[in-house]
Amino acid sequence: MMNVDDEGNTMYRIRKFIDHQCDGRAVKGDDGWYTTSNGLKRPRKTTKGWKLLAEMKGGETKWLDLSVAKEAYPIEVAEYAVANKLVSEPAFAWWVPYTLRKRDQVLKAVKRRAVKRQKPEIFGIEVPGPGPKGVARAYELDAENGTSHWNDALIKEVKTILPALQILEEDEDVPVGYQLIELMTVFDVKMDLTRKARICAIGDQTDPPMSVTYASVVTRESIRLAFVIAALNGLNVLSADVSGAYLNAKCAKKVYCILGKEFGEYAGKKAILVKAFYRLKSLGFAWRILCADVSKEQLEFQPCRGDMDVWRRSCQRKDGSNYYGQVVKKRIAPMQLTLKKKVYSTLPTGYKPELDSTPFVNDDTAILYMQLIGILRWLVELGRIDVAAKVSMLSSYNAMPREGHFHAALHIFAYLQKHPDRILVMDCGYADHLRPLKKADYSQFYEFTKDELPSDMPTPLGKAVEFTMFVDASHAANVVTRQSRTGVLIFVNKAPIIWYLKTQNSVETSSFGSEFSALKTGVELLEGLQFKLRMMGIPIQGYCHTCVDNMSVVKNSSVPESQLKKKSNAVAYHYVRSRCAIDILQIEWINSAENLADVLTKIQPGPVRDRLIEHIMWKAKQNGKLALLI
Repeated sequence: MMNVDDEGNTMYRIRKFIDHQCDGRAVKGDDGWYTTSNGLKRPRKTTKGWKLLAEMKGGETKWLDLSVAKEAYPIEVAEYAVANKLVSEPAFAWWVPYTLRKRDQVLKAVKRRAVKRQKPEIFGIEVPGPGPKGVARAYELDAENGTSHWNDALIKEVKTILPALQILEEDEDVPVGYQLIELMTVFDVKMDLTRKARICAIGDQTDPPMSVTYASVVTRESIRLAFVIAALNGLNVLSADVSGAYLNAKCAKKVYCILGKEFGEYAGKKAILVKAFYRLKSLGFAWRILCADVSKEQLEFQPCRGDMDVWRRSCQRKDGSNYYGQVVKKRIAPMQLTLKKKVYSTLPTGYKPELDSTPFVNDDTAILYMQLIGILRWLVELGRIDVAAKVSMLSSYNAMPREGHFHAALHIFAYLQKHPDRILVMDCGYADHLRPLKKADYSQFYEFTKDELPSDMPTPLGKAVEFTMFVDASHAANVVTRQSRTGVLIFVNKAPIIWYLKTQNSVETSSFGSEFSALKTGVELLEGLQFKLRMMGIPIQGYCHTCVDNMSVVKNSSVPESQLKKKSNAVAYHYVRSRCAIDILQIEWINSAENLADVLTKIQPGPVRDRLIEHIMWKAKQNGKLALLI
């Protein structure tokens, strides 16, 4: 089935290969080998004359040249060749064995790391394993150390979950229709070295319908928007925590268990789970239903259709880091490594991850590398936009990292340790320095296009917000694949709400193509954000002021008479122009040195990076006050 990706390229989604054929051009038998000038016999690298019949996900079929199928689906084609005894054919013999060996090596390494990932210690403290053996080991550790840390944690956890159980008497039978499952206790150590025990249900022993296993959560963009709207309208921001949150919701499945040793006097008794236990597959669904019922029935809030996990209610107003640095240091200390102290760039000078040819790391280091990348990606989500592009590049090598990739990740942590004062602030001020842009007349080109507002949109309340968007594409940035990188930065007033970066799927032959593809992605993100705000009841002021550093893109999207010269970009071209026609956005050229989206697509020298970041992030002074560097 044909699909269109984010860049407007048509793609085939293949389910499996079902047939093959070859014609007279195909190389046969001994012709698949040639002799070099040194007398060595080498396989002839050819795929001529071979085609494979592919079944698409939509059910239709299509014949593909072997050269195309091999590049797009190497593993599937290799497995098909083995199943149909084609490996001895010259078109397959030179690459199928190598591909399958490489597949087995990667899978073996990943499985080996998954086994090694379970460490018995946290912060140098032995942690009992899960299950009954772990409970017994917890009591042994307390006895060996002369403490009661793990025992206290178990007592606290049992006291928390007892109200969620209906304990049956010894002569009382379990009601008909209830399924037996096991409970499992897991252990952890908090950052303050407090011991933590959590009694969970083994959810894999149940098989609930898919309809009760999904629970959505609020998006991070909605949270950032809430801060901006609160600051703009002078509203208070309140937060709360619910102890044993899930245990307040009813259990969606009929299940019971037999209590273990950690339950003391109740050990060995049968108990019905009347509340949602941790690790049940229906856990999140049950908790979300409870929150929705309370919000709607008792608090009189209504869900926002732009984000169903944002709830709103009209009311009358009344008067009235160390970035895990210490953890990283402890993890790399046994490897005789330390974080650099003098770091001025986010990556080593001149370093390109795709050109790294250092040896692959061992399994332990690979596990640590994945953990470091996970920490860095979360920091980017929390607001460290200055390292977003570099973290994205290194994330591509999670499966098989090299030594150079590992040291580059440590370099980013050293940079964060050296520059811990960059923070994200939801500034509600208006961008008054932007000059107004004149709307072009598209009436003769896109007269059919309308800005269709949602019919159930609530009445806008409060002060209006405005948008500013920066878009950039780093053309052919990957020197190996020559793929470009898209970067989009969207502000609501002066607050950065969305920062998006991704490697483009297609390889563009010109910067115009990659920039227009990036602009299309930015407009899609902008429309989604506008819809969300409208469904929250927030008024929107004017068009989005969009800044692009490619003059050809600006002219093609803002001058009605301009014509597209490159037909492969037709989807992005007409989509962006139709949105300009209804005044969703207006585009202007900006010097590349002033394009803030550059921090999401390029590796820049320290002074250039700092100059751009100062317009996005705030810098905390030592006296505790904040200074916006604009």
